[in-house]
Amino acid sequence: MNNFDKTEFLALIWPVAYKYNKEIISSLKIHFHIKSIHTVSFNNCLQFEEFMNKVYSVDRIDPWKINKKIELCKEHTLTCTVISFYSDETEFYIRVIDGKIKYLPKKVKDIKEMIRDKYKNNISNYFYDVIIHMTDDGEETVEILDILKNYETEVNI
Repeated sequence: MNNFDKTEFLALIWPVAYKYNKEIISSLKIHFHIKSIHTVSFNNCLQFEEFMNKVYSVDRIDPWKINKKIELCKEHTLTCTVISFYSDETEFYIRVIDGKIKYLPKKVKDIKEMIRDKYKNNISNYFYDVIIHMTDDGEETVEILDILKNYETEVNI
Protein backbone atom coordinates (compact mmCIF):
# COMPACT_ATOMS: atom_id res chain seq x y z
CA MET A 1 0.00 0.00 0.00
CA ASN A 2 1.33 3.46 -0.86
CA ASN A 3 0.48 6.94 0.46
CA PHE A 4 -2.00 7.53 -2.34
CA ASP A 5 -4.29 4.57 -1.60
CA LYS A 6 -6.47 6.53 0.84
CA THR A 7 -6.30 9.97 -0.75
CA GLU A 8 -9.67 11.66 -0.90
CA PHE A 9 -10.50 13.76 -3.96
CA LEU A 10 -13.38 16.07 -4.77
CA ALA A 11 -15.28 16.62 -7.98
CA LEU A 12 -17.38 19.77 -8.28
CA ILE A 13 -20.02 19.77 -10.99
CA TRP A 14 -20.69 23.40 -11.89
CA PRO A 15 -24.16 24.85 -12.62
CA VAL A 16 -23.78 24.69 -16.43
CA ALA A 17 -23.58 20.89 -16.20
CA TYR A 18 -26.12 20.37 -13.42
CA LYS A 19 -28.61 18.75 -15.79
CA TYR A 20 -25.99 16.06 -16.52
CA ASN A 21 -25.41 15.34 -12.82
CA LYS A 22 -26.72 11.77 -12.86
CA GLU A 23 -24.69 10.84 -15.93
CA ILE A 24 -21.50 12.40 -14.60
CA ILE A 25 -21.92 10.78 -11.19
CA SER A 26 -22.50 7.41 -12.88
CA SER A 27 -19.23 7.86 -14.80
CA LEU A 28 -17.39 8.69 -11.60
CA LYS A 29 -18.87 5.60 -9.87
CA ILE A 30 -17.44 3.39 -12.62
CA HIS A 31 -13.91 4.66 -12.01
CA PHE A 32 -13.76 5.62 -8.33
CA HIS A 33 -15.01 4.70 -4.86
CA ILE A 34 -17.64 7.33 -4.00
CA LYS A 35 -17.63 8.46 -0.37
CA SER A 36 -20.40 11.09 -0.47
CA ILE A 37 -22.40 13.40 -2.68
CA HIS A 38 -23.53 16.83 -1.51
CA THR A 39 -25.45 19.64 -3.14
CA VAL A 40 -24.54 23.25 -2.45
CA SER A 41 -27.27 25.77 -3.31
CA PHE A 42 -26.25 29.41 -3.28
CA ASN A 43 -28.54 32.19 -2.05
CA ASN A 44 -27.39 34.70 -4.65
CA CYS A 45 -24.84 35.44 -7.34
CA LEU A 46 -22.48 37.17 -4.93
CA GLN A 47 -22.29 34.10 -2.69
CA PHE A 48 -21.65 31.87 -5.73
CA GLU A 49 -18.93 34.20 -7.05
CA GLU A 50 -17.25 34.19 -3.64
CA PHE A 51 -17.31 30.37 -3.54
CA MET A 52 -15.95 29.93 -7.06
CA ASN A 53 -13.18 32.49 -6.45
CA LYS A 54 -12.15 30.68 -3.27
CA VAL A 55 -12.13 27.27 -4.97
CA TYR A 56 -10.01 28.46 -7.88
CA SER A 57 -7.64 30.45 -5.67
CA VAL A 58 -6.52 27.05 -4.33
CA ASP A 59 -5.63 26.09 -7.91
CA ARG A 60 -4.04 29.49 -8.67
CA ILE A 61 -6.23 30.20 -11.72
CA ASP A 62 -6.04 33.61 -13.41
CA PRO A 63 -8.91 35.87 -12.26
CA TRP A 64 -10.13 36.54 -15.82
CA LYS A 65 -10.66 32.80 -16.32
CA ILE A 66 -12.62 32.53 -13.08
CA ASN A 67 -14.77 35.51 -14.08
CA LYS A 68 -15.54 33.90 -17.45
CA LYS A 69 -16.68 30.70 -15.69
CA ILE A 70 -18.75 32.67 -13.20
CA GLU A 71 -20.55 34.54 -16.00
CA LEU A 72 -21.44 31.28 -17.75
CA CYS A 73 -22.62 29.66 -14.52
CA LYS A 74 -24.79 32.64 -13.56
CA GLU A 75 -27.04 31.81 -16.51
CA HIS A 76 -28.09 28.63 -14.66
CA THR A 77 -29.48 27.65 -11.26
CA LEU A 78 -26.68 28.36 -8.82
CA THR A 79 -26.23 24.82 -7.56
CA CYS A 80 -23.00 22.87 -7.31
CA THR A 81 -22.72 19.14 -6.75
CA VAL A 82 -19.72 18.02 -4.68
CA ILE A 83 -18.65 14.39 -4.95
CA SER A 84 -16.08 13.04 -2.52
CA PHE A 85 -14.25 9.95 -3.78
CA TYR A 86 -11.20 7.75 -3.41
CA SER A 87 -8.96 6.54 -6.20
CA ASP A 88 -6.84 3.41 -6.14
CA GLU A 89 -4.34 5.10 -8.40
CA THR A 90 -1.10 3.42 -9.38
CA GLU A 91 0.01 5.68 -12.23
CA PHE A 92 1.11 9.29 -11.71
CA TYR A 93 2.33 12.27 -13.68
CA ILE A 94 4.72 14.95 -12.45
CA ARG A 95 3.74 18.60 -12.08
CA VAL A 96 5.77 21.41 -10.52
CA ILE A 97 3.57 23.62 -8.30
CA ASP A 98 5.11 26.57 -6.45
CA GLY A 99 8.56 25.10 -7.03
CA LYS A 100 7.62 21.74 -5.51
CA ILE A 101 7.49 18.52 -7.50
CA LYS A 102 4.12 16.81 -7.09
CA TYR A 103 3.10 13.35 -8.19
CA LEU A 104 -0.52 13.60 -9.26
CA PRO A 105 -2.89 10.77 -10.14
CA LYS A 106 -3.17 10.22 -13.88
CA LYS A 107 -6.57 8.50 -13.65
CA VAL A 108 -8.19 11.49 -11.91
CA LYS A 109 -6.85 13.82 -14.61
CA ASP A 110 -7.92 11.46 -17.43
CA ILE A 111 -11.49 11.03 -16.12
CA LYS A 112 -11.85 14.78 -15.59
CA GLU A 113 -10.78 15.39 -19.21
CA MET A 114 -13.07 12.60 -20.47
CA ILE A 115 -16.09 14.20 -18.74
CA ARG A 116 -15.23 17.65 -20.09
CA ASP A 117 -14.83 16.29 -23.62
CA LYS A 118 -18.10 14.36 -23.44
CA TYR A 119 -20.27 17.34 -22.42
CA LYS A 120 -18.52 20.43 -23.81
CA ASN A 121 -20.51 20.41 -27.05
CA ASN A 122 -23.74 20.44 -25.01
CA ILE A 123 -22.78 23.66 -23.22
CA SER A 124 -23.48 26.90 -25.07
CA ASN A 125 -20.49 29.26 -25.04
CA TYR A 126 -18.38 26.50 -23.49
CA PHE A 127 -15.25 27.67 -21.72
CA TYR A 128 -12.55 25.27 -20.49
CA ASP A 129 -13.21 23.77 -17.06
CA VAL A 130 -16.74 25.16 -16.67
CA ILE A 131 -18.29 21.67 -16.42
CA ILE A 132 -16.33 20.00 -13.64
CA HIS A 133 -13.44 20.75 -11.31
CA MET A 134 -11.52 17.96 -9.60
CA THR A 135 -8.89 18.28 -6.92
CA ASP A 136 -5.41 17.12 -7.84
CA ASP A 137 -4.25 15.84 -4.48
CA GLY A 138 -5.08 15.49 -0.80
CA GLU A 139 -3.80 18.97 0.08
CA GLU A 140 -6.13 20.64 -2.40
CA THR A 141 -9.01 18.47 -1.17
CA VAL A 142 -8.43 19.60 2.42
CA GLU A 143 -8.37 23.26 1.34
CA ILE A 144 -11.65 22.97 -0.56
CA LEU A 145 -13.32 20.99 2.22
CA ASP A 146 -12.38 23.87 4.50
CA ILE A 147 -14.01 26.33 2.07
CA LEU A 148 -17.15 24.17 1.93
CA LYS A 149 -17.59 24.48 5.71
CA ASN A 150 -18.82 28.04 5.09
CA TYR A 151 -21.71 26.88 2.89
CA GLU A 152 -24.80 24.85 3.64
CA THR A 153 -24.88 21.52 1.89
CA GLU A 154 -27.55 18.92 1.41
CA VAL A 155 -26.30 15.35 1.69
CA ASN A 156 -27.41 13.10 -1.16
CA ILE A 157 -25.53 9.94 -0.11
